[in-house]
Amino acid sequence: MTIARPSLGMADNTEAELQAKKPTLAIDFDEVLFPLSLELMNRHNEQHGTSFTTNDYVTYVPSEVWGHTSLESVAKVYAFLKSEDHINVPPLAEAADALEDLQRKYELLVVTSRDRQLRQQTEAWLLLYFPGVFSDVVHAGNPHTGLGFQTKVEICQQSNVVCLIDDSLDYAHECSGAGIPVILFGRYPWNESSTLPSGVLRAESWADISGLVHSLVGGDRP
Repeated sequence: MTIARPSLGMADNTEAELQAKKPTLAIDFDEVLFPLSLELMNRHNEQHGTSFTTNDYVTYVPSEVWGHTSLESVAKVYAFLKSEDHINVPPLAEAADALEDLQRKYELLVVTSRDRQLRQQTEAWLLLYFPGVFSDVVHAGNPHTGLGFQTKVEICQQSNVVCLIDDSLDYAHECSGAGIPVILFGRYPWNESSTLPSGVLRAESWADISGLVHSLVGGDRP
């Protein structure tokens, strides 16, 4: 299930860290580190003459936005993710500084809904922009691709995660319901809600993340 890549620049655990292991934070990839929806929107508009805006993405299911079949939409998404353009997309603003702060107190684990066949592209991007930051990458898979799927609740429980940072309101409900605190990242059309469940706080941007995580799971750790 997990793919450890110390040789690809993932964070190594020293002997001292193993003796007093840091608590683990799980961090989503797309829309938290990587601005996927914006890139897909711009690419679709350029290639197909459409005029979608970010306000059209009230759902995170591309076929429901673009009006294509699920198979057609998955093919278009994969065409981008496997293209040379993928590696050149910079991360979301202020992520690097926030992750540097979090890394002092927490082990950082990427938990992504990308399928495992995208492992090479995902890890290459992480190596370029965040070398040595993450201890591991877990590919949960996506129920819309038919290529295998594991819930993020299961992954977080198996990895003893103390907090999940994710843009999905559904995952926020599921994980908080299982007792896992969640930072709901961003204010996207697909995660708007007038109320949030207990154990979930919203971060407008990466500038908010450190303070919110520390308040949820204990910022007084030595």
